Amino acid sequence: LFAFITAWNEFFFALVLIKSPELQTLPLALARFVGLEGVARVGPLAAGALLATLPSLAFFGFIQKGLAGGMLAGATKG
Repeated sequence: LFAFITAWNEFFFALVLIKSPELQTLPLALARFVGLEGVARVGPLAAGALLATLPSLAFFGFIQKGLAGGMLAGATKG
């Protein structure tokens, strides 16, 4: 789960290597909502951040049962 979230949110690596606008990742597209003066367009930025979070939430919901079962498997004695 942590590896998925880290790969999904990779910002600096994509910022350095991707120069073509049509190949930009979602975090790079979200960074464009902040202007040169540091003023953010809050509405579109919040909507984009919500859409960027949905795949992580869906992935966690899918593996939640196995993740909790794996953590509790080593917690019992006997």
